[in-house]
Amino acid sequence: MINIQSKKLMSAIAAFLIAIGPAITVYANETSNRDMSAKPAVSSTANSVKTGNNSATFQAIIAHGKKEYNNHCLKCHTDQVFTRKNHFIKSLDALKKRVVRCKNANNILWFDKDTNAVVQYLNQKYYKFK
Repeated sequence: MINIQSKKLMSAIAAFLIAIGPAITVYANETSNRDMSAKPAVSSTANSVKTGNNSATFQAIIAHGKKEYNNHCLKCHTDQVFTRKNHFIKSLDALKKRVVRCKNANNILWFDKDTNAVVQYLNQKYYKFK
């Protein structure tokens, strides 16, 4: 028997899959003609996708990160947190750790891809780490 929490979780997963469907389609289209022997463009330190800023995949990741940020992070964080002179984040790895800490502290049910999308969004908008 499925309880109410299970139904809510299944609804959340379904909504998530619907939301990322276009990004998955774009990614699948971009990778279908790629040489699969090539190494994937993934940073081991931040475990985030690194692609050209103009690629459709990168833009889909940024859009997803912005959506998740707007839905969950704006409750506590405004632009002032990221633009102040004495901010604590000095690297992409530190940014990821901070996002994970906030996610865990607020019991946000994100997959690693969601967390990485938020990290990429914040990095692209505010930090510009390489």
